[in-house]
Amino acid sequence: MKVVLVGTGSIGGTIAVLLQEHGHDLDVVAHGEEKAKLFREEGFRLTGVYGDHCQRLHAYPSVSALTDTYDLALIATKYQQMPDVARELLPHLKDTSLVASLQNGLCLDMLSEVVGDERTAGVMIGFGATQLEPNLVEVTASAELVIGMLDGSEPPALKQLCSMLNDCLPTKTTTDINAKLYSKLVFNSVINAMAAVTNAPVAADPRSVRAVPAHRAGGRLRQRAPVDAPVVGEGQANGSGYHERVHLGEGPGTRCPDAGQRQPDRHHQGDRVGRPTALRQKPS
Repeated sequence: MKVVLVGTGSIGGTIAVLLQEHGHDLDVVAHGEEKAKLFREEGFRLTGVYGDHCQRLHAYPSVSALTDTYDLALIATKYQQMPDVARELLPHLKDTSLVASLQNGLCLDMLSEVVGDERTAGVMIGFGATQLEPNLVEVTASAELVIGMLDGSEPPALKQLCSMLNDCLPTKTTTDINAKLYSKLVFNSVINAMAAVTNAPVAADPRSVRAVPAHRAGGRLRQRAPVDAPVVGEGQANGSGYHERVHLGEGPGTRCPDAGQRQPDRHHQGDRVGRPTALRQKPS
């Protein structure tokens, strides 16, 4: 199965290294020649919960530089870039090729408008990772992948994709991939929104959650709605790289990243973790 992967951020870079390490026929599209050369000559490195890995990648600077056709295309760019990337990939796809989106959010309909329902697949990424350098990613949490076709079918190509990804990470299929993607979107919305509003890592001090009224809605989400929200285990992280122990409906988060992993905000300076303060006023 000949594979092309477009996008080498924390998710795409992790998948690329693990696929390459397991001997799959992989081409990678980086963002420009400088990064492509870096990946070819120095390799791409992983660290964290999966251990240390380094693989030199067969990298191209752009989709237009590709010269081959592929059985599978994996798109790991920002979601707003995905339709244009899919259009650029069309000359490099076969009629039977599968195109899989690795983005968070609900964007499979946009992909299907370009490549058709019968070729559109989605991947719910369970692991968490943070890109530290252009060719260095720290994997902060291990969790399974869930894949499925937009139309709910299970063609042979999907089973091949499942087998290939299972070489690297635990992977299973679903007949309702949008439901899985939606569950992760709900989960990320609760966790990431609290971090954004409070300008603090999620519950560095468990008592600080009391300072965030919004946590009550998230904490009871599973009790109020039949959402199959992913559960992150102790010492793991969500897709944004923040560590916590969260079981929706049963308690607040209790674990956070080291301070050095979070970028300081120049506007908000909470006097206690979890307590937001007003924007500083400019001098008159």
